[in-house]
Amino acid sequence: MDLYRQKSKSIPQKIVIHIIEILLLWLSYWILFQSGGNWVENHLCISNTGSAFDRRMIIFLFNITIFFRLAYMMIFISTLLK
Repeated sequence: MDLYRQKSKSIPQKIVIHIIEILLLWLSYWILFQSGGNWVENHLCISNTGSAFDRRMIIFLFNITIFFRLAYMMIFISTLLK
């Protein structure tokens, strides 16, 4: 990170971003597979199909894929660009 002509590895910022991503993964899991789906259905008047387990699994796998893609970009690609 280049801020005010000071270069650093921005480790605290990366840790915060990873923690936020992990919390979003947990929220996604709670909504897709636990009682969070019922909460969303009741409060937002959205139909929550109970028999679409395959669809929920695919959505969660996409969430995990994006998590690892962002982690890879922040850890490995940012070190290559310096």
